[in-house]
Amino acid sequence: MKLSTLITIFVGFVLIFGMTRLVTVNQQVLIAPFELPRDLTLPIYAIIGIAFLAGLMLAILTRLRYVARDWIRRLKSHRQSRGSADIEGTYMEGEEAILNGQKEMALDSFREVLERDPEHRSALLKAGEVARTLGQHDEAVRMHKEAERLQPEDLRALYGLVADYEAMGSTDAAREVLERIIARHPRHPITAYRKLRQIFMSADEWDQAAEIQDKILRLVHQNAYAREAEARYSLGIQYERSCMILKQERWKDAATAFRKIIKEKPDFVPAYLNLGRALEISGNHKDALETWKQGFQTTGSAVFLTAIEDHLLDRESPQQAIQMLDDLAHSPRRPLLPRFHLGCLYLRLEMIDDAHRHFESIQTEAESFPAFHYYRGLALERRGYVPQAVEAFRTALESLDLPRIEYECTVCKKRYDTWKDRCEKCGEWNRVEMHLPPGGPSEEGISSAPIYSARER
Repeated sequence: MKLSTLITIFVGFVLIFGMTRLVTVNQQVLIAPFELPRDLTLPIYAIIGIAFLAGLMLAILTRLRYVARDWIRRLKSHRQSRGSADIEGTYMEGEEAILNGQKEMALDSFREVLERDPEHRSALLKAGEVARTLGQHDEAVRMHKEAERLQPEDLRALYGLVADYEAMGSTDAAREVLERIIARHPRHPITAYRKLRQIFMSADEWDQAAEIQDKILRLVHQNAYAREAEARYSLGIQYERSCMILKQERWKDAATAFRKIIKEKPDFVPAYLNLGRALEISGNHKDALETWKQGFQTTGSAVFLTAIEDHLLDRESPQQAIQMLDDLAHSPRRPLLPRFHLGCLYLRLEMIDDAHRHFESIQTEAESFPAFHYYRGLALERRGYVPQAVEAFRTALESLDLPRIEYECTVCKKRYDTWKDRCEKCGEWNRVEMHLPPGGPSEEGISSAPIYSARER
């Protein structure tokens, strides 16, 4: 027998002996009557026993109360866990439906989640996104506003609202939300600034876009890569503001603005082109031609050759146009382009023999140029060399890789070059058919018809 057991037995005997001794000594006291209401009496030992039993019952009831409360809490937690698991399962069904391109089914799943848990923020955000893509803009706004109410510091709901309002065409409301984002998070506003800049740019409000761009530049001044990218944006906004001046018929101011852009970035083609247009409209034709000539020599862009040609033909100076293109053909900057344009000019002026001789003289250098074969074919056709013209046209078509049949999954709309028994995106079988453009012909027994595309394989 263990020592602790012996000690326990000994202590128990001592307590029993002590209690017996006390009862024996106080026997007269314990049997003495205790007066109760209504002339009732009970011995003292009965009162002590009743009090002991009452205390014992109170302790037992208190313990049972705590045990019952803990059991109820566990039962509720278990039920909530099961409910949460069911809700999350429904939510994941919605996510999977999005991946499969089944947006209506996804929205139904998210709505079911919200019926059972109206404060499920992930479901609110996803439901808003899907509703927006389905054109249900009011519901999208409602979902994102509720998500924002539940957690005002989470920017996902606010950016969702911006996208909703943009889709609705409510740019003023989108701006207001972006300004709220900037006010709430002044230390990290660059994404909101960029979206705000895009809204101003889409509305052709270039002065406001320039103000926002200045703020963005101040925020990214320590990031070399971001600073370089934003500098290109700044130049583009500066260009658009210059074009706005040009539309206001402020020719001198516009020319000054375009020259400033060219000085900052000498290969900026649109600035050269519009500088020439500003000079042309203001009557300074010689400087306009020189500007376009300089633009081609600096950048090698063919758009300047077209501008020179159109300007001189409008002024009924075809010989000068021929001379300028011929001069540029002898410049070191991409000489093939002005030579090709000179041949097209001969064709445009109905100088068919000159066009034919010119195209034949550059055939070797322009062999890989599809447009060359097309215009050479036109010259051959007009000279009566039909077989050679057909061959030139065929070469042009082969260079463009035309035609090609496309197939499309009727579930998720993924396109394929060849027919598939099963869609690689949504996993559906027997859903890939030849793509039929809207309004195209159809025949009984044929579910769709081919579309011919010039896109590269």
